[in-house]
This record gives sequence, structure tokens and C-alpha cells, in this order.
Amino acid sequence: MVPRGQALGRCLELAGQICAYPQGAIRTDKEAALRGFGRPLEEGLRIECEVGQTVLDGHDIVEGAAAFAERRAPKFEQD
Repeated sequence: MVPRGQALGRCLELAGQICAYPQGAIRTDKEAALRGFGRPLEEGLRIECEVGQTVLDGHDIVEGAAAFAERRAPKFEQD
């Protein structure tokens, strides 16, 4: 919830935050949400696991973990 007249600014702020995340992970999250919508929880979780596996071997997962451990901002690859 935001005060009246501030929704667009907040949306742009959130969009900027989402764009800073690894785009491969964002795409798989979106795919899992679209494929799992309306399905039973167990099936939705299976779909999320299936599509999520595709990004686990990439640069961004290693970089994200390293950045977290080193307490610095990650440098994700741009897709």
C-alpha cells in the first residue's frame, strides 16, 4: 500500500529492484508461477523445482553466494 498518487513511483522502484536480480532466476520464477497457477500445491512445487534446476549451475548462483559471503553487492551477468 502506498499513499494516493505514489503508486507509479513505487512500481518503478520495485521494477528496479527486480531488474537487479539475476535474470535467469527471474525468468524461471515467472515460468514456474505461470505453469503452476491453479494447480495443486505438490504439483506447483514440483514445477518450481524442475524449472529452478536450470539455473543452479550458472555463474549467477556462484556469484550471488560469493557476494553474500563477502558482504558485497553481486555482479550478475546480463542476459
